[in-house]
Amino acid sequence: MSDEGRGGGRRTAQQRVLEAEERERARIAQEIHDGPAQGLANAIFRVDLVRRQLEADPAEAQAELEELRSFLNRQLDELRGFMSQLRPSLLDDRGLDRALAEAAANLATSGATHVEVNLAAPAAELSPDEQVTALRVAQESLRNIAKHGQARLAWLETRLVGPPSERRWILEVRDDGVGFEGPEPPQPEHHFGIRFMRDRAASVGADLAVERAADGGVRVRLTMHPTSRR
Repeated sequence: MSDEGRGGGRRTAQQRVLEAEERERARIAQEIHDGPAQGLANAIFRVDLVRRQLEADPAEAQAELEELRSFLNRQLDELRGFMSQLRPSLLDDRGLDRALAEAAANLATSGATHVEVNLAAPAAELSPDEQVTALRVAQESLRNIAKHGQARLAWLETRLVGPPSERRWILEVRDDGVGFEGPEPPQPEHHFGIRFMRDRAASVGADLAVERAADGGVRVRLTMHPTSRR
C-alpha cells in the first residue's frame, strides 16, 4: 500500500476513534448517572435519617453511620474507576506501567478475578499516542473480562520481541473465563468494544488480534511497531 493510502486509512481510523470516544463518554455519563450519582442521592437521604435517629436511638444511628461510610467508600471506588477511563492524564501523572497496573487492580477489587501483571516492555519505546492506545485497549479488555468473562484468573503482560531493526512492543490481556459464545470472536461491527480497540490500534499503525485463548478464555494482543517511526 502507498504512503498516501496508509495515511488515508489512518485518518479514517482516527475519525472512527473520535466517534467511538464520543459514544464512550456518553456511556460513561449514563453509568455515572445510574450508579454513583444515584448512590450519592441515596446517601443524602440516609444522612437525614441518621440525623433524626441521633437523639431517639444513638446506637442505631452509629450502626447506620458505619454502613453509610462503607457505602460511600464503594461509591468512591466506582468513581475512581470512571476517572481512570476518562483521564489519559493518568499517563502524565503516573506513567504507562502504573496506569496499566491500576487498571488491573480495579478489576481485581471489583470481583472474583485475580490478575497477574508482568510489564516487561519499556513504555519509553512508545509515542504518547501509542501509550494512550495501549492503556485504552487494556482497559477495554479488562472491562470485558469483568462484564462477560466469568474468569477466575486474568493476565496482563507487555513484552518486546524481535531484533532492534524489527522490534515489536506487545500488550497481551487474556483470561481463563467462558470465552466467546460461538467458535469465533464477534465481528467488530457487532461488538462496540472490539471495534473501539481495532480503530484505536489502526489509528497508530498497530495491529490487534482477538482470539480464543488456549485455556478457553479470550486473548487480546496489541502489537506496536515503534521502530517504524525511526
